[in-house]
Amino acid sequence: MATAAADAAPEDTKEVPAPGPVRLKKTSGKRVSRQYLLADDDIILAVNGTPWNRIGSVTEAIVRVLDRGKRPVLLTVYRDQRLFSLFVDAPIDCQTEVLPAQEAQGLPSDGLARPVWEIRGMSNFAIFADTLDDADIFEMRMSFLAMAFPPFWLVARRLWAALVSLVCVVLTAFILNTVFGIVVYLILCIYISRRQHQLFEFAMRSEGKQKRMILAAPAEAEAQKSAMAFHSAFKFKFPLPESAQSDPEEVSVV
Repeated sequence: MATAAADAAPEDTKEVPAPGPVRLKKTSGKRVSRQYLLADDDIILAVNGTPWNRIGSVTEAIVRVLDRGKRPVLLTVYRDQRLFSLFVDAPIDCQTEVLPAQEAQGLPSDGLARPVWEIRGMSNFAIFADTLDDADIFEMRMSFLAMAFPPFWLVARRLWAALVSLVCVVLTAFILNTVFGIVVYLILCIYISRRQHQLFEFAMRSEGKQKRMILAAPAEAEAQKSAMAFHSAFKFKFPLPESAQSDPEEVSVV
C-alpha cells in the first residue's frame, strides 16, 4: 500500500517551470507574430514592470495577470541589444525557452521595473513604413473623437480618402432627407469608432506602407524615439523636434 502511494506521488506533482527570461521560438504564423510582430529570439525580461528575477515563471505570470482582469499585460522585450515594451491581451502561443542563469546574467537589468501609474499611462503604437522608410505612426488606443466627431478624427489621422467619402455620403443623405441624413451620420459615427484601427491600416496599405513594429509608450514622441532606436532610417511625416540635426558651424561660440 505504501508502495502504491509512493508510485502515485510523482504523477500528482506538477512540474514548476524554472525562473528566468524567456526566449521566443517558432513564432511564424502564431498570434505573437501576426498581431504583435514579435519574432524568434525576442527575449521577455519583465511582465507588467516586474523583472524576471522576481517572477517564478514569465509565461505563467502572463496567464495569471490576464486571468485576473481585462487589462492587457505589458511585456518588456529585449531585441538586437535594445529594450522596448508592448501590451498583449493574450498568452504567448509560440514555443518558449527559459534562458539558463549564465546566459541571463549578461542581459540588461536596468529600466525593467515600472510603477503601476506609468504603465496605465502607456498605450500601444503601430509603426508603418514603406520600402523607402517613409513612416507613419498610429496610437492603437480607441479614440473617443472617432465616435463623437469622425470628420475631425479623420483629419487628425490624415485619412483624406475616408474623409471625402464620409462627407459625400452624409451630404447626399441630407439632400434626400434631413432625418435620413442624421441617421446616416450616426451610423457612420458608430462604424468609424469600431473600425478605426482597420481604417488606418487600410489607408497605410494603400500608400504602400506595412506594419513594421508595435511598441508601448506614454506618447507619440516617445514611440517615435523608440522606433528610431531600432531603425534610424525611419522618416516620419511629423519628425521629433530634437531629431533635427544642426550644422556645428552655425552654432555661435559663447
